[in-house]
Amino acid sequence: MNNCKPIDKLTIEDLKQNPIWEWAIDEEENEEHDETWVKPAATTNFTEELNGSIVLGELFLHNGEKFPMMCEIDIEGDEAVIRSVVYYKEAKNEYIAIARYCENGRNAVIDYY
Repeated sequence: MNNCKPIDKLTIEDLKQNPIWEWAIDEEENEEHDETWVKPAATTNFTEELNGSIVLGELFLHNGEKFPMMCEIDIEGDEAVIRSVVYYKEAKNEYIAIARYCENGRNAVIDYY
């Protein structure tokens, strides 16, 4: 699939075109691809089958600023869990990682960079 790309090459523009990107596990037979590659999901309706996918969102700050963001999301029972957040500052063409979820269940620690 020619829309596959490594996760570190995924951009906000990619997500504006396709708001959900899933891990391209079925593409790993291609020598270029490994477990870090993603591809656009066939749907824009997030379901449990898409757990761990990267989705487009918006980050709202208390000062009224808002930024496009990408995050990894999971559905656990009746809750949505965000595992990481990267937002985009268009003025500086800069991606900023602000949170990472540590795999320790509901009492997980979030690291801020």
